[in-house]
Amino acid sequence: MTSAKEVPVFDENPNNRKKLVFNQGSNFFRQRLVLSLLSSRPVKICDIRSNSSDLVVGLRPFEVSFIHLLSAISNGSKFKISETGTEVTCIPGLLTGDTVSFKTDPSKSLSYYLEPILFLAPFCKKPLELRLNGRLQNDLSGNNSVYKLKHAALPILEHFGLEPDIQITSRKYNDSEVKFTCPVKKQLLTLRTQLNQDCGKVSKIRGLAYGFRVTPQMLNRIVTSAKGFFIPFISDVFITIDQIKGSKSKIPGYGLVLYATTTKGITYVADSFYGRDISDESSLTMVQSQNLDDGTQTSGGKRKFKLFGDDEAEDEEELDKKKRHQSNIDNVVINVPQLNSKPGSVTGPEELGNHVAQLLLKEMLTRSCVDSVFQWLVLGYMALGPKNVSSVVTGPLTPFTIQFLRDLKIFFGITFKVEEHNLEEDKHEEDDDEEEHNPNSGLHKLSCLGTGYINLNKTLI
Repeated sequence: MTSAKEVPVFDENPNNRKKLVFNQGSNFFRQRLVLSLLSSRPVKICDIRSNSSDLVVGLRPFEVSFIHLLSAISNGSKFKISETGTEVTCIPGLLTGDTVSFKTDPSKSLSYYLEPILFLAPFCKKPLELRLNGRLQNDLSGNNSVYKLKHAALPILEHFGLEPDIQITSRKYNDSEVKFTCPVKKQLLTLRTQLNQDCGKVSKIRGLAYGFRVTPQMLNRIVTSAKGFFIPFISDVFITIDQIKGSKSKIPGYGLVLYATTTKGITYVADSFYGRDISDESSLTMVQSQNLDDGTQTSGGKRKFKLFGDDEAEDEEELDKKKRHQSNIDNVVINVPQLNSKPGSVTGPEELGNHVAQLLLKEMLTRSCVDSVFQWLVLGYMALGPKNVSSVVTGPLTPFTIQFLRDLKIFFGITFKVEEHNLEEDKHEEDDDEEEHNPNSGLHKLSCLGTGYINLNKTLI
């Protein structure tokens, strides 16, 4: 959590009065570099894991990879990293865009790199065509998958006059390829009344179950489990199956993404992925067990069995065993979880379907006009929009969004008006005692006056 003492200060050097210094370490690392590039204000981030108990001090490989990506889509930007890696200085340059190919660090999913690019892409000099290679699905650290960005974030950009596109050209476990294209705009459109009214009722639910080196029966079990949650309430539920055939991936896994669309065009998305990592034994996570079938058990009451089948490419695995000397990659320690198992625990197909369905129901319960993961994105576009008042209705603000609002005030001087929002159908309720149990009590309406940000990088014709 952010303390009262951890506030940005100006550099003591009289020649760098505009440079902001943050002493909060690696927290909110990406958003501050992005705001620095947009506002053309140098920034210095200090104390990056300087007191870390781990052996790794300073920047992690995925953070260095993100800095290289920002350098690839800009011209003249200077990033200075100290010898210990605990300090990073960014001197912003010109956002050029154009065609860029980049290979990301496999420890983070591609959404870790794409989310900030969504905020930068419309303000480049040329239309951005970005090809990223890396991990497609979400990971254990909480990053979203590319599917969630495609179905939840891209519709937000359309409200501001943008027409971006995400295409998945190649799918593997840790070496997928994604093509992201976004046109440039001289100035964003003002957000009208699409996102500050009633969200409407859910009209349809769509989804995709995909897998690497798994049988089609496992994907069918995921679909059956997920549809069982929604069929009693809505009949328009359709989940497709995509068994990635011909993939050179040697690591099995499967995932599910569900997205619900309302009558007002609002989209709620939930996704999850479960698999094993051939290079990281710590990813073989465990959950508490309630009931165990009869069989041999290891110490601690945990039972070992094969979660994924090895029907394909057995000869390739035999060659890998000689090179990697990991004889335990075929065994995963797993127990039977409850339906509300935490993300990151290795579960079966039915538990995965139940877990994603519950996440989607929880997101729908907020009745927000924006997905909770991308609250910061719509607020950032509102701040950079024309000098008109715009507003949006969101659910409970996430800690990331709260800090993003603080950083917007630091970099651009924008202050949002936050007030509670009650739907019209709730204003006629006579019983005030039910307010505590009302799910709409967490709705907030955020309004601001745009800065009139103009893209000076755009090529004039």
